[in-house]
Amino acid sequence: MEDREKYRKGHRKRLRDKFLQQGIDSLSDVEVVELLLTMGQPRGDVKIQSRQLIRKFKNLYGVLTASGDQLRTIEGIGPNNIFGISFVSACYKKAMSQSLRKSKISNYIEAKQLVEKTFNVILGNLKDEQIYLILLNNGNKVEQVKLLSDGTVGRAELYPRKVLEQAINHKAASIILIHNHPSGIEEPSDQDIIITKRLKEALENIDVYILDHIIVARNKIFSFRENQLI
Repeated sequence: MEDREKYRKGHRKRLRDKFLQQGIDSLSDVEVVELLLTMGQPRGDVKIQSRQLIRKFKNLYGVLTASGDQLRTIEGIGPNNIFGISFVSACYKKAMSQSLRKSKISNYIEAKQLVEKTFNVILGNLKDEQIYLILLNNGNKVEQVKLLSDGTVGRAELYPRKVLEQAINHKAASIILIHNHPSGIEEPSDQDIIITKRLKEALENIDVYILDHIIVARNKIFSFRENQLI
């Protein structure tokens, strides 16, 4: 029993040293998840749980974007493990949002490129619908990135009044809306189209331009501007 515990400690140290000396690309997804689980579980073997998580969620991205309820379906994954995974995922998403500050977005092509680079990671695999608002200044540079609404599997509510308030408060010259479809279907619903048109009209009254409204559906993206819906 004592020898087994020594081996476990040695194995964890070997993984940590491998990461510190060679970087994260030297680790398999299973090894990355294993290291992550050890942070919330200082004792015991977590190799089995790591393999099961990758088997169920396909890769590291799938694990980091899984909900607490989904993670809980793996035997041996407890509250500390779920907190650790969720916290690392949330930190990454926040850092990604912050990295957009002062990015220049002049047209829908650049908006799509930004979404593919950043929001595909933030929203692509979520089970709940979320709406983000990007506020740009007169120089087409990103001033703020706001989580506007965090809804359910069905939909998150978009209230034009909230968008107008944010645009006025931050003196935005233009905005980009981004939301996800957990269903994986990228085409907008009738409600998406109606509310976007209402929002466009409301923003025009305060001289704010809606650069685009983009839907993320896993790895697929739909641009309202590209499809001439705004």
